[in-house]
Amino acid sequence: MIALIVIVLAVAGAVVLVGFGRTVRIVPQARAYVVERLGSYSRTLDAGLNTVVPFIDRRPGGATCAPVARFRARPLH
Repeated sequence: MIALIVIVLAVAGAVVLVGFGRTVRIVPQARAYVVERLGSYSRTLDAGLNTVVPFIDRRPGGATCAPVARFRARPLH
């Protein structure tokens, strides 16, 4: 019986740690992250320590700015 209680408490502690780890987001300086809530824009996170709602808010993947076109160098006349 005591072993079952210890296992349940260990699982509950692990869930709390994972939830806390997903709640806190650290944004580096000179950056801003977009947050989507349930698939639509929610807000922009500024640099520093921020909190989000786990499993509901997410940061969309992919490029955060427009791709830059590459051109071949041309000789100057």
